[in-house]
Amino acid sequence: MSSLTLIEKHLQNSWSARFAGKLESAHQELLLAQDLMKFSKDVSLNAAYDSALNSASLPYSLVNSWLALHSWVLRMRGAVDEAEELVNHAYRKTISLGHPSDFYLEFQRGTLAHRRADYSKALDHYLLARNYAAGFEQVAVTLGNTLYALEALGLPYELTLKEFHRLLLQKPATDLQIKMYYEQLEVFQNRQWICQGEFEKVFAQSKRSEFTSPDLQPYWQNLHLSQFSYHSHYEREMPSETLATLTGSPPEHAFCARTLLGISTREEMEKIRIHHLADRIYLWTWRWLCNPNSPPLSELKKCIELFFKLANEITLSSEDFHQMRLAFRWIELFTGIPAAELTGVLESLKPYPLKTIAWYDYEGQCLDYLIVKVKGNREELLKLQEQLLAHPLSKREDHFLKDLFSGTESAQAKNPEWHAFLGRLENLRAPEFSDPQNIRVDPVRGCIQYFSEGEKKVLLSASAAKALALLSRISVVSCEEFCSHALGFKRYDSQIHLPRIFNLLARLRTLLPADLKLGVKEGKVYARGSWTGVEIQSRLTAASSEVRSPGPPSLSLLPESTRRAKKITYQERDLFRQVKLAGSAVQSEFKRQELELILSLSRASVTRLLENWEKKGWVKKLGYSRNIRYQFAKEDVA
Repeated sequence: MSSLTLIEKHLQNSWSARFAGKLESAHQELLLAQDLMKFSKDVSLNAAYDSALNSASLPYSLVNSWLALHSWVLRMRGAVDEAEELVNHAYRKTISLGHPSDFYLEFQRGTLAHRRADYSKALDHYLLARNYAAGFEQVAVTLGNTLYALEALGLPYELTLKEFHRLLLQKPATDLQIKMYYEQLEVFQNRQWICQGEFEKVFAQSKRSEFTSPDLQPYWQNLHLSQFSYHSHYEREMPSETLATLTGSPPEHAFCARTLLGISTREEMEKIRIHHLADRIYLWTWRWLCNPNSPPLSELKKCIELFFKLANEITLSSEDFHQMRLAFRWIELFTGIPAAELTGVLESLKPYPLKTIAWYDYEGQCLDYLIVKVKGNREELLKLQEQLLAHPLSKREDHFLKDLFSGTESAQAKNPEWHAFLGRLENLRAPEFSDPQNIRVDPVRGCIQYFSEGEKKVLLSASAAKALALLSRISVVSCEEFCSHALGFKRYDSQIHLPRIFNLLARLRTLLPADLKLGVKEGKVYARGSWTGVEIQSRLTAASSEVRSPGPPSLSLLPESTRRAKKITYQERDLFRQVKLAGSAVQSEFKRQELELILSLSRASVTRLLENWEKKGWVKKLGYSRNIRYQFAKEDVA
């Protein structure tokens, strides 16, 4: 048997162990293949990859197969930064040598983007990996990850889910790899039931499921659910000693165990994922209701501060946004802090398109009812009670409203430490001010505080706040720079963007003192006069330009993501991908009217959108007059 055949055999065995979740077996097979590939032990992984890529005896796909496995082993052992550096180096080297991409490279890039919570970029790589995938394992693992990316982006996933089910039916359910994929589907189904408030189905499935090992995700989902006070009748016994022994498990499960125990370590907080952090804050808020000493207030405060630092750099998924919003609402109930001052910061971070999640919506209505009950407004209380009883979840026989209310009342009685949280959140709140002559601008949170008719008001507008922060530093800036910094549009067009600049300045003039003049002249925006009485705040980050402007983007003026400079925005890619995922083939033709139905947009909006896509080369216009049709370009969105 030739050495090349042996290398392929060991790599295939390593992939089989990888798909079965056996880390050590996969690593051993990978080391055997590495020895046959004659890698020097004294060189770095990047140098080893370069050497293998330049070797005439090793096929390109085989080298990238080794790369993908080694990256996975590094990630499973907590060396995420090393794995990302290796994959990025491999991609740069591949491009420089003129090699085409392949499944292994695109899948690993998608996985790393997924871990960074950059779901839009991850979906791009998963779709490319799906085109390169060959064989059952590659197709299955790509479809599974694509499913989660679509869910996080709020895009339709039904077609992908059906394709995944059809693929699994091709092999017997007793196969070990098939069991792993069914476990992945069970996790996905559990998440849908949780969002829909069907908790009894989640717990019922856990009793009859084959996947009850502490090493599998459904087990941890059920343990997390059992921590909430309104699930007391479903609670499963889990001694702290048993959980403590699991803290040495693989990183994902060790984090879950420490979350349930109310423990956090410095190492994991330095490399924590935003999704896990939102889960921890939401769960710890509920555990705090039941026991004010576990976890400590200082730990929860650190988590919230870290959440805002991380969230300024990425875009939130719908679930993360809802969990944080509800956590802040509970803080409002027990501390008296107006939730608007906390959720205003959260909303300025601009999540992905929000989807309605039944359970979070139901819990939010319960919170409204409890807050009004504390205030004693009987008329509003009766109105909210009618809305609450009309909610679909309140009509089920097995609902948790009574447990929720009783748990809240007992928590209020034994939890005086909640009120001390007010002082500990000062660095997340906009400072109070009482001078009617002052205007306080916070570009980080995207809000402006001012007085109008003797009443303090707050304007939530990241564009307005960033515009004032910019003009306070530089009195004269070009329209292009102003548009890029304040409005988030990297490609400036005077005919399109000047009206928006005029509109923004007109709104600002109504807030500013009379001796401070704003205007536009000869392609420049200027501010003349005294800035006395206008205070610019910056608390959470030093670079206020990193804050994203809130609100949905205009279809005719799709803005760039202020997270990092990109040639194509994630809003554009998501809209373009939504059309393809709705059932259109890549080379099929469609009319404008069909696109209006798919996107539920007006004729004018779709016309502008198609003109924009045509300029970028994403679609090609065919025919004339009433026979105009559009065809997707051969190349996908970059």
